[in-house]
Amino acid sequence: MEFDYEVVRTNRETFSVGVAANNVIRVRCPRTATAFQIQKFLNYKQDWIEKHFKKNSENLCKNADIMEYEFIFICGKKVPLKYSDKIKVTEDYVLVKRLSDIPGLFKAYFSDEIKAKVDRLSNFTGLKPVGVSVKSFRRRWGCCDIKGNIAFDFRLSMIPEHLQDYIIIHELCHLKHFNHSAAFRETVSAFLPNWKILKKELSNYDFLMTLY
Repeated sequence: MEFDYEVVRTNRETFSVGVAANNVIRVRCPRTATAFQIQKFLNYKQDWIEKHFKKNSENLCKNADIMEYEFIFICGKKVPLKYSDKIKVTEDYVLVKRLSDIPGLFKAYFSDEIKAKVDRLSNFTGLKPVGVSVKSFRRRWGCCDIKGNIAFDFRLSMIPEHLQDYIIIHELCHLKHFNHSAAFRETVSAFLPNWKILKKELSNYDFLMTLY
């Protein structure tokens, strides 16, 4: 099987490959790597790549109506996305004038709800952020800075609530461990013993990062 792929050359010494939710392949390699070495590495990883291709393709097919902007997710539920002279969110549909309205609309409509969830989970975990905000990211659901502020992508409100809780707890745990060390994973496990299952389920929604 032949693959189209992007090459990212850095000062690293090893090769790695990732398959994005939209099936874009990125190979990270040393700056001096040859085309032959890259192809040899891809051949070695072919089974792994094909497995992820298949999973992504099935997921994208299942969500073709989302990809084509006919529907949109609200807390994991698909509702019609309609074009109108109004901008509005309801439980049954979303109205926009243009696609570019969606980030601002979701921030305005769901920010308070997300902050309320953070308060609830802060009380549950005992981990208190300095501040909470909702922004537009492209490659991540949330982040925590060294000052204790946490931020979430507006798409958080599109995924099921139990996955929202997972992401929020993940970021709250970074207030205690500003890394992804074993200690960090143990802290997450203390609050969410099934976090690995949730992380895998969350990957089904990664394609949303390519939209809006």
